[in-house]
Amino acid sequence: MKLLRCKKPEDTLADEDFELVRLALEEGKLVVFPTETLYGLGGDPENGSAVERIYGLKGRPRNDPLPIAVSTWEDVERIAEVGELARTLFDEFLPGPLTLVLKKRRAMSFKLISGGDTIGIRIPFQPLVVELAEEFGPITATSANLHGGENPTSVEGAIDQLGSKVDYYVDGGKAPLGVPSTIVDLSQNEIRILRVGAIPRERIESYG
Repeated sequence: MKLLRCKKPEDTLADEDFELVRLALEEGKLVVFPTETLYGLGGDPENGSAVERIYGLKGRPRNDPLPIAVSTWEDVERIAEVGELARTLFDEFLPGPLTLVLKKRRAMSFKLISGGDTIGIRIPFQPLVVELAEEFGPITATSANLHGGENPTSVEGAIDQLGSKVDYYVDGGKAPLGVPSTIVDLSQNEIRILRVGAIPRERIESYG
C-alpha cells in the first residue's frame, strides 16, 4: 500500500505519481481516488483478477454491477446506446455527481462488471479521475468502502475499511459533497431514479 497526495479533491497528481497510478491500473492493481462525492475504488474493468479483487475486498454481491468512470461523451457513445434524454442529462449534470445506467452496445462488453445488458457510467468532477480515464481507459468507480459500510468521504475513511489490500491510495482531502452520486436508469428511454444522491429527485424529474 502506498499513499499519494493531491492538494485538494479538485487537483490532480504530480506527473510522476500519475504515471505510477496509471501503470498500477495496467498491472491489474487497485487504486483509491478522491471525487467530488466520495472516494472511489478504481481498477481495470476488463481485468478478471482486478474485478475479483474489488468484489472480494468490498464483500459486494457478484450480481451487483460495478459502475465505471469515463472521460468524455464520446466514451459514453462508444460503450452505450444513447438518445436525446441521455445527452440532455449529460450536458446538464456531467462532469458531476450523476451516474447514468444505459444499455450496453454489445452484450459481451464489460461482462466482468455487468453481466446484463446495462452499465452504469459517470464522469466525476475531478481532474485526476478524468485524466486517468482518458489515458488508461474506463476504470471502475465504485465507492471505496465495504459493502454496506460507511460512505468514505476521506482517504482515512477508505483506509479504515479497505486497509493494505489496496495498492495505491490518493489523498485529496475531504470530498466536497460527501454523498453518493444520483443514479438514473435510462435504459428504457425514460427516467427511473435508482438512488437519490447529490442531485435532488426534482431536478432530474424536471427533464422527464
